[in-house]
Amino acid sequence: MDTSDIGNRFGRLTVVSLSRSGARRALYAECVCDCGGTKISLLSNIKLGRTSSCGCIRREHLARLSAAKVTHGMSSSPEYRIWGGIITRCFNAEDHSYPNYGGRGITMCERWRSSFEAFYADMGPRPGPRYSIERIDNGKGYEPQNCRWATPREQCRNMRVNVFVEYRGSRVTIAELAELTGINRITLYWRHKKGWTGDKLTSIARRHT
Repeated sequence: MDTSDIGNRFGRLTVVSLSRSGARRALYAECVCDCGGTKISLLSNIKLGRTSSCGCIRREHLARLSAAKVTHGMSSSPEYRIWGGIITRCFNAEDHSYPNYGGRGITMCERWRSSFEAFYADMGPRPGPRYSIERIDNGKGYEPQNCRWATPREQCRNMRVNVFVEYRGSRVTIAELAELTGINRITLYWRHKKGWTGDKLTSIARRHT
């Protein structure tokens, strides 16, 4: 058995021993958590970040959300659920969405994180059931200057995986270019993939308008 991971630290956990168990002889790690607790989990889950504490991260997260419920009386509102979801994916390393948010440096400003009332005061009520929160600049975090309520269609235009091109002096996404020109967006995407970027792509698009 390779014991090189003994003594290594993953999140809040430090591996103190390894053992195999079960019919498949899976490798388990016994760990000591920073808080003093212990945790036994599959070593693979620990190394992949799926388990990063003895459970104290989740307890701390739930305690913080519970404390925020006391004063505002909106704990059943969609705005509160959205606020709580942001905190979870930005700060709970054991949440499945964390790698795409907190794991890549996306956080929430302290004003919002410490107060749902501040979040609600800055964002206002959600305009309708189809709206959710959107970061205007996907490289930045959740803060008043970078967030707005948006529909799924509006958010798709702002996804960090979108391809942007120049069209008549403006920077637009492939989806927006498809709407402007009437050309199927898949067609435009593959033209772009073939290298038809910039002026060449927009000049071709213009002949179809």
